[in-house]
Amino acid sequence: MDISRKEFFQWSVVTGAAVAFAGCGIPPHQALVSQLELPEYRLPGEAKWFATTCQECAGGCGVSVRVIDGRAKKLEGIPQHPINHGKVCAQGQSSLQALYNPDRLTSILKNQNPSQDWNEVFKTLASQLNAAASNKGSMLWIADSLHGTTGALMVLLAERAGAKICVLDFQSTTAVRTAMKGLTGKAELPYYPIRESDYVVNFGSDFLLSGDLPVHYAWSYGEFRQGKNRDHRGVLVSFAPRMNLTVSNSDQWIPVRPGTEGWAALGLGNALSALGKKGWPGWATSISLESISKVTGVEPDIFERLAKRLLLAKRPLAVAGAENGSYSNGVWNTEMIQKLNQLLGVPVQSFEPNLLTTLPGQKGIPSVIISIEAAVSQFQKGKFESVWVLETNPRYLLPKKLDFQGLFSKVKNKVVFSPFPNETSLLADWVIPTQTWFETWGDRLIRGPFGDSNKVSTLYNLQQPVVAERPGSKALGDILLMAAKNAGASFSKELPSSVHELVKSHFPDESVWENMLLRAGTWDEASLDWELYLGDNTHPLFPPPVVKKEGKSPSGASAWNHLDKPEISEAVEPKFFGEGQVLIPFYSPALGDGSSANRPWMQELPDPLTTVTWTHWIELPMSLCKQMEIERGDVVRLVSESGALTGPAYPSPALHPDAVAVPVGQGHDHYGMFADHGENPLSILNPVWQEGTGELAWVSTRVKVEKVGGKARMTTWDERVNNYPKDLMPL
Repeated sequence: MDISRKEFFQWSVVTGAAVAFAGCGIPPHQALVSQLELPEYRLPGEAKWFATTCQECAGGCGVSVRVIDGRAKKLEGIPQHPINHGKVCAQGQSSLQALYNPDRLTSILKNQNPSQDWNEVFKTLASQLNAAASNKGSMLWIADSLHGTTGALMVLLAERAGAKICVLDFQSTTAVRTAMKGLTGKAELPYYPIRESDYVVNFGSDFLLSGDLPVHYAWSYGEFRQGKNRDHRGVLVSFAPRMNLTVSNSDQWIPVRPGTEGWAALGLGNALSALGKKGWPGWATSISLESISKVTGVEPDIFERLAKRLLLAKRPLAVAGAENGSYSNGVWNTEMIQKLNQLLGVPVQSFEPNLLTTLPGQKGIPSVIISIEAAVSQFQKGKFESVWVLETNPRYLLPKKLDFQGLFSKVKNKVVFSPFPNETSLLADWVIPTQTWFETWGDRLIRGPFGDSNKVSTLYNLQQPVVAERPGSKALGDILLMAAKNAGASFSKELPSSVHELVKSHFPDESVWENMLLRAGTWDEASLDWELYLGDNTHPLFPPPVVKKEGKSPSGASAWNHLDKPEISEAVEPKFFGEGQVLIPFYSPALGDGSSANRPWMQELPDPLTTVTWTHWIELPMSLCKQMEIERGDVVRLVSESGALTGPAYPSPALHPDAVAVPVGQGHDHYGMFADHGENPLSILNPVWQEGTGELAWVSTRVKVEKVGGKARMTTWDERVNNYPKDLMPL
């Protein structure tokens, strides 16, 4: 019997609720209700909780969503989940404002004119797929990430169409993956057992905020600081050109010149080698500490003293991050930091947050991913007839000097898939509204040593709809499947008509599927330390998983295995272009890469170091401010070879004298009513390609600082509180 998506959603919610309440000891007949049609006996305002997986980043946190009268109200972490241990970050909490954002697209836009003809959309996409299959290499997909079943579907259809996929994300992890390929043979991300360490040297990574496991690492950092299972609290020392959130929590900050974090690791390795540690490369020891000091700006005795402390530590650890891969020498930086771990006797561990699940008819993962440099080159040569932009915003993220707008305008077929209008959608022939993760089926397959650092487990995190879908929009995966169905058997063979069917096909046993609905996934319990994770932390709707293994995670593979191993046999200095200070565009604690700028909760969230809200600011070193007589709030301009950016000055004692820094996220001109603030620092970058990856080197531009004159309003949290009407102040 065929049923509609709406009917299926109603039945699936009923079934999931029955399983959940049966597991809690609540009679199912008292809990069975429809999300869409409330029964007469049910009281208004009664809350229900549904388990799913947060998709705000690659972390894969298990969350439960509080739903009242069909509307999602609040997120809470699932206490038993091995990634986030019951915690949810601010980004996850704000995702409700994406679901209910007033600027969400409610209709298809054909040449910017509203339409509701989905059949025309599917036929148009199908014709473009068939044309691409006849002319291999004429189609490009630009995506922000590839993971789980939907990511595997994208790769499979791209292969059948002869298309290429360019993954565009700010602070790309490609440099880190390339370095890990050289060290471990796998192009995965490094995993850091912070919780088990007693002395951590951090090289600029902001693991408490950004990266691929922010909530997990924040929990690990708490365990590290409390000194559990040790006789003292953990010590954190950071080498970094700028004091970010993680560096500000360090016991000691050692400022280094931008791009020389790998050189700092080289200095520590040489100092350890001089103290008798074996295994450091011979070419590295030939470089004197004095030479390293000239490059980094760090005195030689600091390396020597810190090396002695590392020798005394029982479980030392060196931490690198995506920040180290943002330079032209990003691969070298990351590999040197990991080689320092090897010298310290720390196993280089890895994890993969973006495994692609194996689909019917899929034999291995094809090499369909190309770098940004390769994509731009083929754009300039006019190779692409069709370009699909899948829930990302290249016109905002790419430097203006690359002229994405001009390149995109020359493409015959331009399609943007997005829940919201954005800068790129303005340029498209078709804008197809997609849904948020609250409304769709999906998953994440993650492999890593999350329970016991000596064992690797695979986590399958289920994402299920918790509210009714927004009228006028559809799930990205369902749109691609319908397009494939219309394109013919060569595209749709062995594929169902919905992502839900694809996801459920991984678990044909109904009892296993129901258990997954209860706790938002399944994982290998034998690899996890459940006594540590559970303790007394229980939840009435999410009881601890049974010890007996009931389901096996589906098989999966990484899409990044095509990366080449680097050959490193000499020191590599970073390259910067232009004159003046090095511009560091940093990942915003509130707005991320700018995708959260249309959420007022995140706009109003104070920056943890400056407390600035609702705008950008320009961090300047104190020495430069003194020299130019710049005070806080003075309007200044940063001028590069590619453009200029103006904003309020923020004199900072937490910045290297050779650098200036601006948060990424503001400066949108077509991203809804809440995002029209500030300016975008990415727009003035010089487009420099990273050595060994072909990705953008985000920190490679020098800028001149000019004092414009006048003051700019820069609202901070302190000002907001001090100016708040006293009779309205919260108790």
